[in-house]
Amino acid sequence: MLNQTSWHRSPLVVFLVAILAALLTTLWLLGSSVGADRVLAPRASDYPVTENFQLDAQIPVRRSSLRKLKSRSQDILRWDSWGSESANQGKLVSPSFKAPPILSLYVAGWPNVPGNRLYLEQVDTGEQQDLKIGNIGGRWEEIQWWLPRSWQGQPVRLVAIDGNADAAGWMGVSSPIQTSLSHFLGSQVKRLDMVPLYTLQFALFLVVGLVPAIVLVQHWCLHPALILMLTITVSALVGYLNFWVYFFNHIAGAVFSVMVLLLSIGQTVRLSRREGFKRIALSVDLGFPVALMFLVGLLYTTVLYSIHPGEAPDTLPQLRFFPIFPPDNLLPKIFADRLYEGVDPRPLLGEWLSSDRPPLQTGMVLLQYPLIKLLGVQGGLGYQLLSTIAQCSWVAALWCLCRILGCTGWQIAIVNTFAIVSSLFFFHSIYVWPKLIAGSLVVFGFVLLVQSVFETRRPTTVEIILATTATGLGMLAHGGVVFAIPAIALMVLLRPRCFPHIQQIVLSCLIFAILLAPWGAYQKLYEPPGNRLVKWHIAGVVEIDPRPTGQAIMESYQSLSLTQIAANKWENVKTILGSLPRPGEPPAVVREHEFFSFIRSLGVLNLGWVLLPIFFRSKRFHCGVERKHIGTLFAVGVGGLVFWIFAMFGPATTGVQSASFATIMILFTGLAVLLTGLPRRVVYGLLAFQGAVFKFNWIIATTFIAPNQFMVAPDLLMLVTSAIATGLLSSLLYKLSRSPTFPVHLALAQE
Repeated sequence: MLNQTSWHRSPLVVFLVAILAALLTTLWLLGSSVGADRVLAPRASDYPVTENFQLDAQIPVRRSSLRKLKSRSQDILRWDSWGSESANQGKLVSPSFKAPPILSLYVAGWPNVPGNRLYLEQVDTGEQQDLKIGNIGGRWEEIQWWLPRSWQGQPVRLVAIDGNADAAGWMGVSSPIQTSLSHFLGSQVKRLDMVPLYTLQFALFLVVGLVPAIVLVQHWCLHPALILMLTITVSALVGYLNFWVYFFNHIAGAVFSVMVLLLSIGQTVRLSRREGFKRIALSVDLGFPVALMFLVGLLYTTVLYSIHPGEAPDTLPQLRFFPIFPPDNLLPKIFADRLYEGVDPRPLLGEWLSSDRPPLQTGMVLLQYPLIKLLGVQGGLGYQLLSTIAQCSWVAALWCLCRILGCTGWQIAIVNTFAIVSSLFFFHSIYVWPKLIAGSLVVFGFVLLVQSVFETRRPTTVEIILATTATGLGMLAHGGVVFAIPAIALMVLLRPRCFPHIQQIVLSCLIFAILLAPWGAYQKLYEPPGNRLVKWHIAGVVEIDPRPTGQAIMESYQSLSLTQIAANKWENVKTILGSLPRPGEPPAVVREHEFFSFIRSLGVLNLGWVLLPIFFRSKRFHCGVERKHIGTLFAVGVGGLVFWIFAMFGPATTGVQSASFATIMILFTGLAVLLTGLPRRVVYGLLAFQGAVFKFNWIIATTFIAPNQFMVAPDLLMLVTSAIATGLLSSLLYKLSRSPTFPVHLALAQE
């Protein structure tokens, strides 16, 4: 309970009051200038039309979206370029109208494909500004724009051009609408349904593995910091099993999913009454990382949905931060949709086969598909939220890695804060190709094994089993993590005192075979060849190729001279390094560099490379973590980078998108920990600088700024939710930083 004399001094309370005041001020300013709802150009005869644009035609859109449009106003005109003639092309020009503060349009089709354009034009000056928008598809969607004061009240006209000849290149647009403040906010309130759905999916994601994880930690006296990552590993294993049940029979898969969730919930409720279970569930090593993971995922999600350009929830990440991005984030969803409906997944999408990408995320998503369908969640929102939660497993992975290193609470808070404001974790958490969940699982395997290295002993059989299982599941999430595995294996195998028994090695191979052999059989027997990505990266063969993988690699290298091979590898090194930042670089250029270049994406953490030799040579500089621990971390991380450079065929094929995120996470943690050896004021300054650069380039520039475009109106309520999540996250990290040390091993009661 808050002290009545000091509650107002709480930084969190002050922050939330400031957010509320800012919101009220914004609403007051808007309310003083925004008019009532009205259709601005309601007469169809005033619209010059060329070629195929037609009025109120029957087009292939959802009836529910059409009813919603008509319920807004019967005066709204609906124009579209759908039709069989003129290749669905044409031009529509509205009559002149005064530009309102908030402009709304109902849009359908594909206005964002090449050749199509939607823009406003000032009648007096001829100045044109495109309206930022996504591809809506087969539904009418209301999109809103805040127009700048210099345009408000000026005579303008709306112009829609369909210059795309493809059948899926048509577009639909309504007459312009002046939107009232009440309607503007009302449309945003409905989107807040995402928050309780996210909370429910987060709880179900963890409940599947929570009880088995706690039982394992209790029974085998494992380090308590492993609980959350072990929970995620068990959930992933159940998801993988779920994939195969769905593959053999979609009805059995749905039944299995429901039974798993019900049994998991029931078992958790039953055991929650026991004191030992309560003590673990409320312990620092579970409570803190769970809360961090929840708030980070919520923050990232609310930032993603802080604008609404019309894209479906699961396709918005392709447009939100880059002009256009491939649909790799949707491949697990497409696979899951096919299996859930009992439809043959062959082929998956275009030239891509279902066997080209591992199935773990598909299986994990299918666990909650019956619930998502029961709740009537549309547009891929359930998939996007659950996949973001899975990618945010990096929080749990960094937690257990920092704890094993012996970091203080302040150091863990600093490492996590650097990660939260890093594009490496931000973008790949919401563009949900399964790279971060794969990296997190392999990092967990590394943590399990590195304990024995730190303690100069052989790993236990339990550690071998869990590490092998986590690593195998990581490979079943995304094959890119394979580049980290040789360095992790050498860490153990090159130390005689840590070398596993032969029985443990055999057991490890057996677990790998049990996990990977079924998927290998799927690739070779059900939908061969399943090796396109391997040949793409390792042999440089981009096009579909019938040759076996080994033959393709051998012939690709035989076609090059030693000089050419060396040049390719050098280009790989240069790609990792990237170019030096230049003053005044546009945010779009910064985002592109950070996406492709590992070193550029690290930002101020690159100072850690300078501190590394100082850390080993100078006794005055220390960060509180033993030198052999830091040395092991960088040996494995740099070893993974070297293996990646030489394994990738090249040239310049070592962009972050093809990296092992396990290697990235290990090096990121090592560099951040080294920075904590600097004076705290310097660390806070570096952190503030990194956060400011990240916020401007990745959030402000993509939410409020667009060259030669009017940005869609920001979702104020989503931004408020994002600010609240930021405040709660800051408060949690502050409390964590106040914990100077953690016990190495909590006493966990046996049940």
